[in-house]
Order: sequence, then C-alpha cells, then structure tokens
Amino acid sequence: MILNKFFIVTILILAMLPMDVLAVMKSSNYVIYENVLNPFDGPAIANVSSSAGSTSATITWNTNVPADGFVIYSADSGFASYQEQGSSAKDSASHSVTVTGLTAGTTYYFKVKSTRINGGTTTDSTVRSFATVAVTTSTSVQFVYTGGVLVVGKKETTPPIITGVKAENLGAGKINITWLTSEDATSFIEYGLTDNYGQINGNWDLKGAHAITIINLKPDTTYHYRIVSSDDSGNIVKSGDYVIKTTLFNESLIADEVNTEIKEIKDNTDQGDSKETIIAKTSNNILDFIKKIIPPAGTDSQGEDSAISQFDILEKLTSLMPSPKIVGEPTVEAEANTAIISWQTDINANSLVALAPVQSYDAKKDEPYIQIVGNTENYATNHQVRIFGLNQDTLYHFQARSKSKLGPTGKSGDYTFRTKLELFAISNYYSQIIDNETAVFKWVTNAEADSSVTIAPYRGNNLVVNEAKTFKNSSISVIHEITIKEFQAGVYYQVELKSQDLKGNIAVATIPIFSTSADDLPPVISQVQTNSTIFINSNEGIQTIISWKTNDPSTSQVYYIEGVHQAADNWPGKTKLDDNYTRDHVMVITNFNPGIVYSFRVESVDAGGSAAISDVHTFMTPKRKESIFSIVLKILEDTFSWITRLV
Repeated sequence: MILNKFFIVTILILAMLPMDVLAVMKSSNYVIYENVLNPFDGPAIANVSSSAGSTSATITWNTNVPADGFVIYSADSGFASYQEQGSSAKDSASHSVTVTGLTAGTTYYFKVKSTRINGGTTTDSTVRSFATVAVTTSTSVQFVYTGGVLVVGKKETTPPIITGVKAENLGAGKINITWLTSEDATSFIEYGLTDNYGQINGNWDLKGAHAITIINLKPDTTYHYRIVSSDDSGNIVKSGDYVIKTTLFNESLIADEVNTEIKEIKDNTDQGDSKETIIAKTSNNILDFIKKIIPPAGTDSQGEDSAISQFDILEKLTSLMPSPKIVGEPTVEAEANTAIISWQTDINANSLVALAPVQSYDAKKDEPYIQIVGNTENYATNHQVRIFGLNQDTLYHFQARSKSKLGPTGKSGDYTFRTKLELFAISNYYSQIIDNETAVFKWVTNAEADSSVTIAPYRGNNLVVNEAKTFKNSSISVIHEITIKEFQAGVYYQVELKSQDLKGNIAVATIPIFSTSADDLPPVISQVQTNSTIFINSNEGIQTIISWKTNDPSTSQVYYIEGVHQAADNWPGKTKLDDNYTRDHVMVITNFNPGIVYSFRVESVDAGGSAAISDVHTFMTPKRKESIFSIVLKILEDTFSWITRLV
C-alpha cells in the first residue's frame, strides 16, 4: 500500500514538471558528451534593434542560447576600419550593448556578434545602420585634474598635418629630427635599417613643434624613418618614408676646434719677433696642441722642449711598450636589439668593441669590422660595453679591444654572437582620467597592431569577470589610444590593454587596480517602501516585501525588530546579505507575525566598500481575517471532532 502511494505521488510530481525540465533531465548526458567531443555551431541571432543619442547608441538582440555580445561598428559601410564594444559574459540570451564615444550627426553601420559557451561564434551577416543625433551647439567643458586644466570639447576626426620635416646629424650615431603639425600632437619616430622600421622613439607630449633625438645609431649607416603623431582626439597621421645616413664623427665640432687652435697660435705670435723666435713660439704652440691629444714624453739633447723630438721620442717609446693583454674569452649578453660585451685586461686600459654583422664582416681587410663602439676615456681592468641598435635574430662578428694611455692596442680574437628574436610587446602605457566616468588609455607597441581594452570591476574585493566589457579599435598603428566612458566613481577595476599584430601575435599589459575616483561617497538610499501579504493557510504566514533604490550599484540587507525603536537600539533580526550589485533593491521576508508593529532599516554597500544605512521605518503587518469557509469549518470541527483527525 505504501509503495503504491509512493508511485502515485512520483507520477504526480513528474506530471507537474514543465516539459523543458524533463527534456534537460533526459538529455543531460548527451549535452555533456556533445560539449566534450563536438564544438557547437554559433548561436542563432534574432530581433536586432538600435536606438541612438548624440554620442552613444544602444543595440539589442536575442540569441537562442546564453552567449556574449559584441557590436562591430564603423562610419564606413565597407568596414575597412571598424571598432568593437560589448561584454564577454556568456550568461544571457538577451543582449544590450551601449556603444559610446560616437560623433554626433553621423551615420554608423553595424553588425552584432555572439559566442556561446561551447565556442561557436555567429556574426550577423546583415549590415544595419543608425544615425546619431546632430548637436546644434558645442560648448567646451573644463575638468580640473592634477597638473592643470583639461578642456574637453567635441571630438573631431581630422588628423594633424605634418610639415617641415628636417633631420640633422649630431655626430657619430646620433641624429635629431624636427617637424611641425597643424595642431598639438604627440611626437614619435619609427626607424630602422629598412622601411619595415622595427624601433620607435618619442613621447606623448602634445605640441605643434616637435624635436626627437635618436642616439646609439651605427655610424656611417643609412637609416629609414617616418613620423607618427596623434592629436588629443586620438586621430593618427603617419608621414612618408625618409632616409638619413649617419656620420663617422661631428666634422663641424672638429673644424671649430682646429680653427680655435690656429687663432690661439696666431694671437700668441708677435709680428715684431725675429724669424727664429716666431718659429720657436709656433713650435711650442703646436706642441701644446699636440699635448691635448698625446701627453708630452721627452726633451731634446739640450734639455729644452722640442715639438719634433718629443713627438718622435713619444712615438718610439709607445711602440716599444707592451699592449694590454685580454684575459680569457669575452662574455656576451645578447637581447633582440642590444648586447653587453664584457672582458678583463692585465693593466688599466680603455674599452672598445669592433663589430660587424656576418654579411659585412671581411677577414681579408686590414679592418674587417664596420663599427667600433665603447669608451676611450675610462681606464680599468674590468671592461663592459653596451651596444645599441642591433638587428634582431642576426649573427655578429666582434673583437674586444683595449688600449692603455701609452702603447699599442690589445685585441682579442674574432668571436660571434646572435641577437634574440624580438617578441611583440607593449611598452610605455599610461592612463589619463578625464572625469569620474571617463578615462583614456594610451600605449605603444614595437610593431603595427590593433587596439582593445577590457575592464572588469571588483565587487567586495572579488573580480567579477562576468561584468567585463571590451572596447576594440581595428585600426593598425604602433601608438594606441582608446577612450572609455563607462566607469563608475569609486569602483575599482582591472584594466587589460591588448594588441594583436598582423602576424597574429598578441601582447597584453594589465593594470591590476584602476579607479577614476579615489574618494568614494556612499550610495544614496531613496524610495523605501513596504508591502505585506497574509497567506490563507493553517500557518497564518506573512510575506513582507521591502524595496528601495540607490544611485549606485550596491548590495541589499534589512535589519528589523518588533516594536517601535530608535536607530541607536540593538537590531537582532536581519536578512541574508544579497551581494548582487544593483540600483533597485527588493528583499522578501516571510518570518514576520501578523498584526505586529515592526521597525526596520535598510543597508547598501557599494563596490568600493562605502556603506549607507537608512533612517528607521515602521509598519504593521496585517491581521488574518477569517473567511466564511474558516468559520463553517470551525463549527463543523466543534460538532464533529473526528474531522480534526483528517486535517
């Protein structure tokens, strides 16, 4: 009998379950099997719609399964250059993406894209469009930040114009490049041995007249370079390719020094002196000039200074002195574009390295190398020379050289090293806070790539990945800039900067903690309301709904006590903390008694940890009213006591 009742109850429960629940129960093993072995197709996209304001637009659509949502948009109907905004959370089949940073009075074309949990991606093939609302007047707004006043006005889309490009050699391995832009812009130079460049130098300062000095170049070498500048709105302009050849030395400086010495010799010679006196003075002046290069080393047979005899004796003496001995084999620490070569000598000597890439090295020549770098003025036994401007993944020949103050140069044998393959990377990144909702992120890559920024908030010290949003720009450049206008004051975020180059290499830089406002105000609580309902059952249960609103997303909790109480009193009753961050708060309480006065307060804590608690509110739960059925049942219970055993 008991088994029959159990069977009947089981059938009834199953009959009351919705058909989709039964389908999930029946097919759960199949779904797991499919998830492991077979990738799913992308989700089906439907009901795409859009609405636009002056600088933003909201795109909504549905998918048949939970998926993420991104909007691909461009002012070009052919999508030659496009941007993406959206959320990577795959927790909903209803999608709404607000695209920000748009230009007023502009037509934009867009497609929506969604990826389901199992990896299938669908990009809607239909190209749709919306037009932002035109703004008739535009007034600049000032925001004060550390370092001055930043004026933020209507974003324009015209890049600066580059003019007046000039390059000047400043000596061995050093050039200076100057140019003008039609508006204040950043200053960057891409340069290298070919028009693929590979190296970049510059700064983010906004100015109209630009000057960048590049050092540690190879002397007597042809370099390609181009200028890259971007204005305050992020519009980028690139110049054409330029070529400059570095010099072996600064000829103008040497010429100036020689002319100065000749003038000093003339000034120190009196035209009234005899021929012998003029020759003696001139010889002494020439000797003084030579002493600046080579120290004095002797006298003539009469014990007096003689330029010719001193120079001859010095040359003979130095040729007889031993050269510094290089101890052991030099060591090399090579990177992609630099190398550090170290060695030791038995006596104090200077530090030089002769260098040539394998294709330029010629062992048959008296000088088989094409470049000599190092320090000629410092004398030591431990030597280290850092070499810049090398090509990645290249084999180099080198020779360590050291010369003491007197004597010939000591040379090592010929050695080789190979530079590393340069990895695609992000460098020189920073953020600029415009206001509590807006920040600009800028960075540089060592190769042309696209740009994307992903932000994810911290809630209660936990990173909420499901609330992450990604902003992407498909334009290819070595300097990158993305403006985000969806931050909340006082909320901490993790910010991820990412670029992908034309070869598919990805570089990522992470700002683990970022906030637009360090001083967080607590949320503001308003519209506190209560609503109680009594259940018609034997337990006389009460369901009370307490609701309120806050100006910032925050948590929900209610403190309560029977009777009328003040804020300072102890509050023994409280609901379970709802740690979902929302502006609309609803708490349901089912353990209140009917016909009782209760006092309560509501509390909300935002993501930054700032808490707000409301004033004390009071209300009375309703009394249970007896229905006609209850009255009749009570009469029957009093008349027929056996009925109570059935109830």
